[in-house]
Amino acid sequence: MPNLCIIPFRALEDGTMTPAQLRVLCAIGAHTDRFGAGVWASAQTLADEARCERSTFFRAATYLEKAGFVERTARWSETDGHQLTSMYRVLLDAPKCDGGSGVAVRRGGRKAVPPKRLSERLPPAITPDEQAVVRECWEAYPPRSEPHHWLSAQTAILALLRAGESSSSLVWAAKGYATYCETEGSTGTKFVRSIARFYAEDFWKGYAIVRVYGRTRDEWARSGQDVAEFDRLSTTTGATTDD
Repeated sequence: MPNLCIIPFRALEDGTMTPAQLRVLCAIGAHTDRFGAGVWASAQTLADEARCERSTFFRAATYLEKAGFVERTARWSETDGHQLTSMYRVLLDAPKCDGGSGVAVRRGGRKAVPPKRLSERLPPAITPDEQAVVRECWEAYPPRSEPHHWLSAQTAILALLRAGESSSSLVWAAKGYATYCETEGSTGTKFVRSIARFYAEDFWKGYAIVRVYGRTRDEWARSGQDVAEFDRLSTTTGATTDD
């Protein structure tokens, strides 16, 4: 990371920021002008300078945006409507409240917060069933010249599983994306997303619709067919995914 960065002083007084969030703020502040604007560096560049994974960078940037330390402006493609990149701006002044006055910054007198025990900071241990889902997603996902990162992929998939997402949907999303990449002939690093980004940024949702003999599970149910048979077939033969 460069030696000079511009960040708001109030960020140093914030008692809730994690070291990773502070490093991300410093990485963004290293690319800004003296007014805090004009940060067009890519997410990967900023993540590298903050010494964290892209998924960690996006989570930290979301926190910084909600906390009022940075402002993000998305830049979209004029051809296909996809987001190309984001411009970040460091907010040197405190955000204004509805009354027009600056948000008060706490100075001193903060109550000391005891550090969390290690058992409170670590996520629950991965179960064999979760490990099996991660492995199945990993093996179904399309390869690329730049290797995927196992731990990042595992973290992203586990977060979805523990948020209540269906394991079969996650696996079918990987298979559907692999089919799409093979059909389009897009197999290089430039075209194939990392598996961690695929799941962490919800890109997987566009490939998670399972069809058996051309119909979804809801369509089977509406037509009066046995959905248990759909579930059986979707794990054996006759199943496809939407591109």
